[in-house]
Amino acid sequence: HHVAAFIVLFALSLPVHGQERDRNKIPDKYKWNLADIYPTEDVWKKAKSLLVAELPKVDQFKGKLTSSAKELLSCLDFNTRLTKEYVRLYVYASMLSDQDTRDAGHLALTQEMRQLGADFGAKTAFIEPEILKADRKKIDSFLKEEKKLGVYRQYLDDLFRRDAHTGTEAEEKIVNIKDVTGMGA
Repeated sequence: HHVAAFIVLFALSLPVHGQERDRNKIPDKYKWNLADIYPTEDVWKKAKSLLVAELPKVDQFKGKLTSSAKELLSCLDFNTRLTKEYVRLYVYASMLSDQDTRDAGHLALTQEMRQLGADFGAKTAFIEPEILKADRKKIDSFLKEEKKLGVYRQYLDDLFRRDAHTGTEAEEKIVNIKDVTGMGA
């Protein structure tokens, strides 16, 4: 038993060849370049602040989504723009943290983004239930009236297809928070 334990300890103490632990020693051609997403962490922080400032503006659409094709388009465009920016922010923070999982500061950025995602989901949880309150024919007429809504046709078709599985605004807030925090199904 002592010989087996010694062999295991000896094997564990050997240096691992082929996997460099110090990122600075890895050639750049084998590393991702986060500057392609945001040039610096400071630029990332400014972009995050802008997103946080923009998020409350989604309230301007509440209760008005199906009042006109233009209003629906404005809301979907706004939500899409914020969603794209959120994803960029999250990917940057996550990849920055993955570069060195020992860096607690970078891990904190990822956790901040998870919280922001939960806030974002809660803030926009009214959108799908509100669209679904409208008659499908009304949304179809909006699609005919406003050609720019065409980019959302598949989303709207899918939304009505899964209507039976979409909850109320309060239920959607819970689902969105669970999805972002990883506590969902």
